Amino acid sequence: MIHILFMILKALGILLLVLLFLVLLIVCTVLFLPFCYRAQVLKEEEGFACVKASGRVSWLFGAVALTASYEEQKPEAQILLFGASLETWKRRLKKIRRGEASVSRTEENETENAPEAEKTAEQKEPDQTEKQQKVTAQKEQPEQEQEQEPDAPKKSILERFFGRIEYLPEKLLNLASRLLQMAFRLLELPFRLLEKLEQKIQAGRRLKRKWESVKKFFRSKMFREALLHAKKEVLYFLKKAAPKKVTGTVRFGFDDPALTGETLGILGMIYGKLPKDLSIQPDFEQEILRGDVRMKGSFQAVTAAGIALRLFRDQNLRKTIRHFKHKEA
Repeated sequence: MIHILFMILKALGILLLVLLFLVLLIVCTVLFLPFCYRAQVLKEEEGFACVKASGRVSWLFGAVALTASYEEQKPEAQILLFGASLETWKRRLKKIRRGEASVSRTEENETENAPEAEKTAEQKEPDQTEKQQKVTAQKEQPEQEQEQEPDAPKKSILERFFGRIEYLPEKLLNLASRLLQMAFRLLELPFRLLEKLEQKIQAGRRLKRKWESVKKFFRSKMFREALLHAKKEVLYFLKKAAPKKVTGTVRFGFDDPALTGETLGILGMIYGKLPKDLSIQPDFEQEILRGDVRMKGSFQAVTAAGIALRLFRDQNLRKTIRHFKHKEA
């Protein structure tokens, strides 16, 4: 008996270890498997309406991907699973379900239609005779109604005149009540305007008090430290997720050649930080901005998770978020 109990406990322990291993494997895959991205920006003609852009973010060796594009001022985005969009997967599932349902329906119809066919054949003959009787009865009814309808008596001119005069006092009373209502509204108009003006003044005072409290909060030490910490973490993430490879050409120029030269001088100061495969070509003769730039890069979810954990542990940032939530409520 004890031997069997030990065997059961051993099997449960192995099962728990396997489940724990699977959980750790999934967590490590999500955290350490990189998200790869690539993007392209193309501008071959004048005007920002001719700008074309496309991008793709993939994970798990391309099994899961997010694609986005911008062309002819129309943005588009879609999620891909194993190379097919979610709409494609939905259509495939619907086709599978429809195929299973059609097979089951055909089998049921074959079994049910056999006795029903015999019943319908027996009921067709009396139904046709009844329909013919109804059609003949409907044709005879309008002729009888036309014969039985008497001529409506016509009213004289005096009767119509006195009929209109009968409602004249009621119309006059309605007109007088409307005029009185308009008069009361005109008298109430100055008081309403004063009331609205007072409400606007009070709203302006409340807005001024809120603005003073907001300025005081933005100048506080807590908000400045939280902002500096958040800025530091965002710059760290951008540094880690920066594209590893940037290629392409950019051709620019302004109406004033001097401005083009000044811009080229500023770019020359940071030339060492620009990608080596990115060619920048100035044009001193015309105003132009064209180019074709492509970039590739990757980042890991563990970087974003570490940044989120450090931001969550920052008390100043938590107090700042709590302050904004309290203001919204």
